[in-house]
Amino acid sequence: MGPEPSEADRAECFPEATAGRSAPGTAVDGARAFTDRFECADLGPVLLAHCGFTAVDSWRTPALPPRDDPERYYLMWVTGGSARFTRADRTSTVGRGDWLLFDSSHPYEFTGTGDRPFRTTTLHVPRGAFPLPARRLDGLLGRRLPGDRGLGAVLGGFLRDAGAESGACGSADLERLGSAALDLSAAFLARRLDARPPLPRTVRADALLRRIDAFIDLNLGDPRLTPGSIAAAHDMSPRALYLLFERRTETVAARVRRRRLEHCRDDLLRAGPQERPLWAIAAHRGFTDVGVFSRAFRARYGMSPRDYRRAHGTPGPEPTG
Repeated sequence: MGPEPSEADRAECFPEATAGRSAPGTAVDGARAFTDRFECADLGPVLLAHCGFTAVDSWRTPALPPRDDPERYYLMWVTGGSARFTRADRTSTVGRGDWLLFDSSHPYEFTGTGDRPFRTTTLHVPRGAFPLPARRLDGLLGRRLPGDRGLGAVLGGFLRDAGAESGACGSADLERLGSAALDLSAAFLARRLDARPPLPRTVRADALLRRIDAFIDLNLGDPRLTPGSIAAAHDMSPRALYLLFERRTETVAARVRRRRLEHCRDDLLRAGPQERPLWAIAAHRGFTDVGVFSRAFRARYGMSPRDYRRAHGTPGPEPTG
């Protein structure tokens, strides 16, 4: 490895690293704003970005060119450090565990405070995607939204895990993750507004099912993934979860088993016969007994995992819901 890049070198990289990701018309102080981490995941309806700023000074003023405003909300979760955000006549200081909602259309100033790197996880959401009145949402712009417990903590943990696992997901799974992130974000903001999303009960149930589907896919490798653990993670009773799944043709346990088998099937197609043993593929997807895995695989696909890998030499389609 070469020598550690200087602050000036990293500052020059900041505009290139963030091109197209920040709010249009945003100006950056090149002497102070540079990043030690920048990762993005396209989750279908939303974009998820993880950033680590060693220092940050940015702003958007009416004098800057508006360009083509994408009309996006930015829901930011602070995972380290602190910063001061000023919008119109409102100033908020946010630190670790806090959330901040701002948008691509209004002027603001953003200044890092303290000596620690400012780290964030930010969800880029099209304006109008939230099932909440825009007029009321705009009342939250620039306000510090505590998120160290309850829905804020659940949403933060979900976005952290989604970002970590997005590279292993196909396009259909990324869409599910994006839909679940949008649903969780809407629920969090609705709670801050002391309001429920104005949606029919059936639509809310469908949204909850999508969120549960995404949770299942993210945790397939955990052998402790059971209807009980899934219900607990979503603050509901196992009975409520079973009733929710009555809208479908498969039970909760059947959903988990099917998704595990579908991912194992794709793992078999991606790996050559000498690359990964069957027990390793099974364990990676949450099966603790290779015999149980083999019997379940044969029941679903009509042949043993070993024979299936030998018979299919090219990758199959991505797992679908």
